[in-house]
Amino acid sequence: MAARITLNTAISSIVSNKRRASALKSLGVITVKDALTYYPFRVTNPLKRAHLSQILPGQEVAFSATIQSINIVQMAARRGYRLEVNVAQDAAQAQIVYFSKNRQYVQWVSGRIAVGQTVVVGGTSGEFNGRLQFTHPQILTVRAKSAESDDSAYNTDVRVQNSDDFSVQSVEDGIEKLCAPQPIYHANSRISSEHIHETILGLLRLFKTCDSSDFNVDTTGVADTNVPDTNVLSDVLPDVLPQFVTNSRNLMHRAAAFESIHNPQNKNDFENAIHTMRYEEAFISQIAVLQSRKKSGENKAYTCENSELRKHFEESLPFELTEGQKNVISEITADMQGESQATEESPLKPMRRLLQGEVGSGKTIVAMSAMLQAVGSGHQAVLIA
Repeated sequence: MAARITLNTAISSIVSNKRRASALKSLGVITVKDALTYYPFRVTNPLKRAHLSQILPGQEVAFSATIQSINIVQMAARRGYRLEVNVAQDAAQAQIVYFSKNRQYVQWVSGRIAVGQTVVVGGTSGEFNGRLQFTHPQILTVRAKSAESDDSAYNTDVRVQNSDDFSVQSVEDGIEKLCAPQPIYHANSRISSEHIHETILGLLRLFKTCDSSDFNVDTTGVADTNVPDTNVLSDVLPDVLPQFVTNSRNLMHRAAAFESIHNPQNKNDFENAIHTMRYEEAFISQIAVLQSRKKSGENKAYTCENSELRKHFEESLPFELTEGQKNVISEITADMQGESQATEESPLKPMRRLLQGEVGSGKTIVAMSAMLQAVGSGHQAVLIA
């Protein structure tokens, strides 16, 4: 079965992990476009690479180490479980801990790692009982060379090299991945920010590999984290803004913006990309307003010259209108009577006005006056509250 990927392609037809597709749907992410425009609300600070022996408490670092022991402990003081992972790099040692009320969670984390395995760890260091400790850090396992050779021998899918979100080919790959700024997305109990990130990177990579051609839909839940270069993406994610606008405003190409939002190399790139997409959204919104105004201007308008009913209403009020109300009513009346338009040079256009004012300032009275100007001239009016 084959399909063609577009911005309107359903996520469920690309991601074979139906639980993940359902979890994304719960966030309102249904199509590829929804995913690409599901922006992270921030990015983490880049981690600094360090040797375990040089790390002090309170530092945000990434390092490689070997797992010495793994223990799941049921806590006595409070309900829940604690996973303790002791790691070492040469003679230096540290402890990694995870806390959860759910035993399945700590079992899941411990099931991804093994004693003697090389891992890359990223997080904020702390200290407990005089010992260096990391609480809930990111852990990437380094795949064994034999497994790598097996993968390369049998894996012919250029889009998905490995479905494991938490393993890397080498220590250097892991350090590079953890040291880069990580986008943080609004998530929920069904899907983590990391899984959202991996899925979106997979979609960007699919755009490169399919290149407007067919692709098989039986992909795994997460694609390889390699992201296509901008030159390839620009063909399938063309710019919406005119070239002169992007040049004059120093904006990024749309494809580059998507890449820098979901795979930022630094915070500046992320902020510039977010600015570009916000400007694009505002630009499109303003174009829509102008088009609506132009279309409305093509409609036939009628003059409302009879002011007797309106004046009778205003005179019957038990209070005096403010000067602001009088001025606005006068301007609106001039519009409705056609006095403010050069009717000889162009046809009369419908009035479009936005009335602004504080709560209780008398906007409804102004609206009623305009309605009675229309009704008194033989037309209809509706007030929607």
